[in-house]
Amino acid sequence: MGKSIAWLGVEIRPREASCNNVTTFGYVVPRPKLQQMLDTLTQLTEPPEGRLDVRVYHLAGWLACLNEQLQAWRHAYEFADNAPEVFRAVDDHAHRRVQRLLARVTRKTYSQLNRLYRQRLPRGFFTWQVDGVQLVVLSARAPRAPQVRVRQPPWAQHRMSKPQDSENP
Repeated sequence: MGKSIAWLGVEIRPREASCNNVTTFGYVVPRPKLQQMLDTLTQLTEPPEGRLDVRVYHLAGWLACLNEQLQAWRHAYEFADNAPEVFRAVDDHAHRRVQRLLARVTRKTYSQLNRLYRQRLPRGFFTWQVDGVQLVVLSARAPRAPQVRVRQPPWAQHRMSKPQDSENP
């Protein structure tokens, strides 16, 4: 296999040759970029200072802002070869950081937080919800990575097998 090329925060590299020995290319999110994402999450979820009143913080708005960043990462890296692993790491870190933030701001125990703010999603994932705003769980989203087609769909086969009429413009 050839070397990878760093470009715009990702690494473009050849994939394993398929059964027809055609080399394809994909990209991965490298470890330093993932670490940068986790550090950004840490900064975005830094609990407030103790001297400020808890009522100042609008937790639902905080989650909405955090969701914007998470969605931006999803759109940027959803087709990466290692997207499931990256999204799982981001989700785990975000879950722990939001739990810590909620505990600090609400001054509730973790068991109280689980009863009040933890929600189960339809596909079995858990998230945090405050005032109707749920923390985005990237791993719970359906994958959008394009799959390699094994055969042409019927509409494409029909179109390709039909001869072109050269006399009609």
